[in-house]
Amino acid sequence: MVSGFVENFQEIWQTGEAAGDCAKLPDEVQHGTGAVPLVYDSMALDHQQVTALKQAIRDACPEVDSQDYREHPEKHMTCPR
Repeated sequence: MVSGFVENFQEIWQTGEAAGDCAKLPDEVQHGTGAVPLVYDSMALDHQQVTALKQAIRDACPEVDSQDYREHPEKHMTCPR
């Protein structure tokens, strides 16, 4: 029973790794040409990856910290460049 739990836990922490999403997102946010995505498919990120992605989004889209984005996140799935 415990080994099944441990195996499942390890699989959860690998979500998104196979597609390479975790590694490429900050670069796509920083250097992409279209709107900055603010909603992503499920993936497991460590603290450093979350911090890098959040900073890349803030750099590309300062409006993400605005009152409107915070109060109405459902209206902001992307951010124009």
